[in-house]
This record gives sequence, structure tokens and C-alpha cells, in this order.
Amino acid sequence: MSETLGVTRHAAPLQASLCTVGASLIWSVGALTNRWADQIDAWQYLLWRSIGVLIALELVERLRGRPSPVVASWTSGATMVGASVGLFGASLGFVYALKNTTAANASFFSSLTPFVAAALGWIMLRERFGLATWFAMGLAGIGLAIMLFGPTGDAQQGSGIASSLRGNMSGLVCSVGFAFYMICVRTDSTRDWGPAMSGYCTMMVCVCVVVTLSKGRPLVPAASNIGFAVFHGAVLIVFGTLLFNFGARRVPAVAMAVFAQAETLAVPLLIMAVFAEIPSRTTLMGGAMILAAVLVQAIGEARHSRSVGMGASPLPG
Repeated sequence: MSETLGVTRHAAPLQASLCTVGASLIWSVGALTNRWADQIDAWQYLLWRSIGVLIALELVERLRGRPSPVVASWTSGATMVGASVGLFGASLGFVYALKNTTAANASFFSSLTPFVAAALGWIMLRERFGLATWFAMGLAGIGLAIMLFGPTGDAQQGSGIASSLRGNMSGLVCSVGFAFYMICVRTDSTRDWGPAMSGYCTMMVCVCVVVTLSKGRPLVPAASNIGFAVFHGAVLIVFGTLLFNFGARRVPAVAMAVFAQAETLAVPLLIMAVFAEIPSRTTLMGGAMILAAVLVQAIGEARHSRSVGMGASPLPG
């Protein structure tokens, strides 16, 4: 989740490339901490993960001599709040998906973000996109249909098809939320969007407290589960984002799209290795088509942007 806004870049230095790939791999470890925290639901997990993010970001910004990012997130205008709302939806959708469907389904469904962003950009910002994007969206749609209507591979979790459908739809919510964040970012290519992360975490804490209490569940569950969630937020998300932002300033948009898929691929592989969760063949087939579509769209849009004199997108897609 990069808040960095770039200009046209032509080379991908090795150090920057390793940083962006490394950030994606660090983020993917969050799928493991999510599953290890098996005594709490998605709302409790998100509550403590968000607290971890808030604490770490406050410390980082204070060490840099900057004002509180929480205050900045709510005093920097409606678009910053909108960016926070987008990240809120993306975070909630992905964690809920991981709790209710296979890691492969959650990861592949959330990787539809570039296509949702393209559609929203066309509707909200009147952005034009090339033929490659239309082709890629069709390819991704076929992959999505294969995953939706094929067996999900959830049997080993004992979750059943109803839970799987909820999980799949949550993955789509993740892609919509992050796409909305991307649209907010595109409205101002010179602005620091870092406070949006603190904004969404503040929002998440408030919502999760209300939902958890209304469900009669404790706000302070088992210490080990809290530890997994806080570690995910304070270390994996914050450190991964700082690493990603460093690399994003130096890596071309097409390369970023390729590197970002490291997380999409690593999440199901890690879960398969640790929890023996094997995705179904239809999930792998549909997911492969979606990943191929993401790369086709990124390359095509980069060429289209150059042909109309536009700079590189701040985020892949």
C-alpha cells in the first residue's frame, strides 16, 4: 500500500527493486499471523492490528520530528478522509476474506484492484485507458467467473460454501476499497498521503470496538492472539510500507505491477506450506488468468500513458 506518487521512471535499480519485492513478501507474512490468531474473529484481529499500526506510525513520525499522523488524517480535507475510507474497506475486506475462504481465493480476488481502479477512474476522473485494459478486464472477468463458479477448496477448513461466498465477496470489497484509495491519490500527485493509513486505523478501531462489544466478545482476548495482530500491524504493515515507499520512488510503474504480484503469489504458498491448505484447480486457473490480466493491463496502460504524455501512475494499474 504505497502512498508514494511518482513521475515517469525509466529504470528499476536493483536496490529499489529488491525493496519493493521484499515489502510484498513482508506483507504476505500477515496471512500467517492472521491464521495463527485462531481464537479471535476478524473484528478483534483488526482492532489490535490497527492499534499496532497506530502506535508504530506515531513513533516513526515523532522520531522524524513530524506532527501526529492521526491529527493530520482528519484535518487535511475530504479527499484525505476518502482515502482513509478506501483503506478501511480494503483492510476489512482482506482480513475477513482470510478468515472465511482460502488464502488463494482471498489473494486472487483482492488482486482485481487495477481493474476496479481503471473503471472508477473512467467514471470519476474521466480517465481514458487503452485497448489493452479492455482486453485485460475481459481476461480477468473470465478468471473471476472460473473462481466463483468452480469448487473453492474450502472443504479442509470446514467452512462450507456459504462461508466461502462471503469470503470471496470480501476479497472483492478489498479490491474496491483499495481502488477507491488509488483514485483519491490520483487527484493530487504532489501530496503526502501517509496520514491516510492512520486515518483508516483510527476508523477501524472505533468500528471494531462497537462490533466486538455488540457481539458479546471480549476486547482483550488471549495475549498470544493479540501479539499476532499487533505484530502484523506494527511490524509487517508499517515496516513493509516504509520499504515499499522507498522502492516505489525509483521503480517504473510496469515493474511495480510485476513486483506487487509477489504478495499475491506468496500468500497462498505460505498458507499451503504451513497449514497444508491446497487451492482447487479452478482457483489456480482463475487466479493465473487474473495475474496475467494484471500484467497485460499494466504494460498496456504504461504505453498508453506515454503516448498521451502522462506520467506513471502512483500505484500499479
